[in-house]
Amino acid sequence: MISRWQSWHGNTIGALSMSGRTSWRDDYVPYLLDFPHIPAPYCYRCPYGQEHPDCHLSCASELERVIHQEGSEYISAFIAEPILGTSAAGVAPPPDYYPTIREICDRHNILMITDEVVTGFGRTGVNFAIEHWDVVPDIMTTGKGLSSGYTPIAATIAHEKVYDAIYKKSSSFTHGHTYGGNPLSCATALAVQNYIEKHNLVTQCAQMGDLMLEKLKPLQASPIVGNIRGKGLLIGIEFVADKEKRTPFDVSKGVTSAVVDLAFDKGVLIMPGAPGLIDGVAGDHIAISPPFTINESQVLETVDVLEETIDEVATGLGY
Repeated sequence: MISRWQSWHGNTIGALSMSGRTSWRDDYVPYLLDFPHIPAPYCYRCPYGQEHPDCHLSCASELERVIHQEGSEYISAFIAEPILGTSAAGVAPPPDYYPTIREICDRHNILMITDEVVTGFGRTGVNFAIEHWDVVPDIMTTGKGLSSGYTPIAATIAHEKVYDAIYKKSSSFTHGHTYGGNPLSCATALAVQNYIEKHNLVTQCAQMGDLMLEKLKPLQASPIVGNIRGKGLLIGIEFVADKEKRTPFDVSKGVTSAVVDLAFDKGVLIMPGAPGLIDGVAGDHIAISPPFTINESQVLETVDVLEETIDEVATGLGY
């Protein structure tokens, strides 16, 4: 299995082995499986020192290089979050990234898996975030948005060719869990999905996300805001000590916590980005991922509080 750095897929041994969040892997490294990782499509901090489109998608080409290096016969799949969550909040690749990844996977007979646990069921303004790139994966993993957190439930969605390979060609396939298919959880999730459809919340995510991104643009003038990015209601703001050089703050300054704590004191709950989005150690950022039901006045309130908060934090840092 090939995955990417600055990613998060879960904390069981297999899922943690795929994950690229260094700070959460550290205690378990001796137990992790040997899964190769490639760089994320993080254009603001391109690991190749290039800019799109002149980069010729070096970050996508790296997948093919690793496949050749490892041997395609030993690689089952490539897994990625279409838009990154709190490992590198709101980072989304260029338009040609996932089509290229799809071509590479097809060329080497490798499955393409998208982790839609954070992005699935509407958060980014479409049903599943990979739809922004008009690409069809072989497998999708889903979770959070399926039940909106009201009950524990997750689901794996497989392409017909994957389903057929298992159920039409295999003599037997046992894959059950004690709580798999729990009827109460399934009923709760169905009620949530019916509510989302009835109230047109996927479109709401797109509209409110566009509004929030537009209203956040003036924050780009802040001396400590390096990058604002995202789609729908999954938006990230990255903080830097030097805007021109994109230098991160020293970890000891605790900039992410300072922003999150002060915003909370002002009545807005913001998700802290996981440490180490740049190199596994350095990097401060926040994730803005409000409920699908957020309205225009609440968007404006959130933006106002963030403007005040970031200005006060910047002043406290001596800017």
